[in-house]
Amino acid sequence: PEAQTASWQTEAPRGIVIYTTSITTIRKTFDDCEQVLGSFQRLGLNFDERDISMSVELRSELKLRLPAGKAFCVPQVFVDGEYMGSAADIKQRLDDKQLIPLLEAKGHPVNPKILGSRVKEWVVCLVCSGRRRVVDDNGNENECWACNENGLLRMSEEIG
Repeated sequence: PEAQTASWQTEAPRGIVIYTTSITTIRKTFDDCEQVLGSFQRLGLNFDERDISMSVELRSELKLRLPAGKAFCVPQVFVDGEYMGSAADIKQRLDDKQLIPLLEAKGHPVNPKILGSRVKEWVVCLVCSGRRRVVDDNGNENECWACNENGLLRMSEEIG
């Protein structure tokens, strides 16, 4: 059978996608992520936060999406599949008053009177409760088929 290609390898995500990390070990990176996320929330925009610390798949996705020559770091922002930049780029676009017109031209109206929302996409696996192991009908312990390497399941995935 022909191997299936994950949708993130062939389709540009629609809407506003912000790649981040929730790991606080490198404080500046975490603070940069929170600053960019906060900026989009204060503009009243809804966005899809993709935490690369949650999945190898998301790290691979970001590597494929970054333009040639761009450093692999977070945060990184994409709007309707188009690369918008890192924390420094977003801050510069805000300071230069370029970000809001660009977002509105792409059909993402800014409304600072409401707080935008993050789309969280991960939950603890419903099959193995995050343990990464399941017991089959014969009593054998096997690796869970439903979740990723961290015992997490994307909320958009279906369990079949």
